[in-house]
Amino acid sequence: MTYTVSLKELKFRARHGVYAFEKEQGNNFVLSISVTFNLPDNHNFDKLEKTYNYQLLAQIAKKHMDTPTDLLETVCQGIAHEIKENNNIVGLEKIVISLAKQNPPIGIECRASEVMLEF
Repeated sequence: MTYTVSLKELKFRARHGVYAFEKEQGNNFVLSISVTFNLPDNHNFDKLEKTYNYQLLAQIAKKHMDTPTDLLETVCQGIAHEIKENNNIVGLEKIVISLAKQNPPIGIECRASEVMLEF
C-alpha cells in the first residue's frame, strides 16, 4: 500500500535569498511537502504513532523557514534531511518539497520562482 502525507501551500514570511536586502526585507514564500511510504497492505492506522504526523511536518517546515538561508534548494534539503531523521514509521519511499519565492528580484515581473526537489 502506498501512503502519502502532504501539507500544501504553507505560507511564510521569510528572509531567504542571496542578496543582503532579501535577508533584511524578507519575502513571501509558499512551501509544499509530500512524504510517501510503502507499507504492508495490513498496516493498521488505528493510532497516531502508526501514522506520519503532519504536525511534525509543519514544525520542521517552520524551523527551516525561520532560518535565513541563501538558496531555496538548501532550505528544501534541510527539511528533507530532518524529515528522514524524525521518521517514526518504516517504508519511507519519497519526499517531494517545492518552495516558491513570490515576486523574486529578477528585474522582470514574475509571480514566483520555484524549486522542487524529490528525495
